[in-house]
Amino acid sequence: MTRKDVATDDGRWRAVIGNDTAADGRFIYAVRTTGIYCRPSCRSRPPRRGNVAYFDTPADAEAAGFRPCKRCRPAGGADPASGALVAACRVLEQAEREPALEELAGRVGLTPARLRRLFQARLGITPKGYAKALKARRLAQRLKAGAMVTEALYEAGYGAPSRAYEAVAQRLGMTPTVYAGGGQGERIRYAVVPCALGRLLVAVTERGLCAVALGAGDAEVAACLRARFPKAVLTEDRAGLAAMVRAVAARATVPRAGPDLPPDILGTAFRERIRTGLGHVTAG
Repeated sequence: MTRKDVATDDGRWRAVIGNDTAADGRFIYAVRTTGIYCRPSCRSRPPRRGNVAYFDTPADAEAAGFRPCKRCRPAGGADPASGALVAACRVLEQAEREPALEELAGRVGLTPARLRRLFQARLGITPKGYAKALKARRLAQRLKAGAMVTEALYEAGYGAPSRAYEAVAQRLGMTPTVYAGGGQGERIRYAVVPCALGRLLVAVTERGLCAVALGAGDAEVAACLRARFPKAVLTEDRAGLAAMVRAVAARATVPRAGPDLPPDILGTAFRERIRTGLGHVTAG
């Protein structure tokens, strides 16, 4: 839902009956028969449309005599939706095997459809996409820690290494063996550009994307790349990577995440959004 969609009563009503998390923070609604006001995403019993009033802020609703809903806490405090999202992410992080969507949703008290919508609205990816990103992160950490490739694949949660190896190489931008060796013999092109979140570095090999980094300055993100791949040949190539960099920068803005989502969750989701969104973009 766009900002234009909730600029009218019709758009706001659609958000309310759809429990649209993307509309939270843009307006709140109050029910005249109960005297309570809520977030658009509140899962309370749907009101009659004729009993609903809309306000831009909780203060406006309270000035009109309404009190906040105890379920969705529209006046502030911990956002229940964000709490459920964080809980789901932590379950995925700690799970030895990836739980099915139904199991994951049940553990955080949501329906599968609601949980999937929440991930997409707040993080821009699906729960399965988040699980894939965690698996790849675990693999990279184990490889850098010196684990053997086969051992690292199993420990990260991959199945048979023989089947996973090529898919993992595509995600890392190089084979796991080369990644573990600091990019030995690999040629990496990179570019650094400004984006909504600071300075953005994108790096690629012949296989594809191998690194995305955010920082306050060019030197900072370039140093991160050198630290990750100290034995690779690094070449700055802003012109050659122009199309890819534009695509990455366009996806750099975090969705309706909210300030109560931890940075590690936002960072994991950001990198996965970049990877899933660049399947059709060539490195030039």
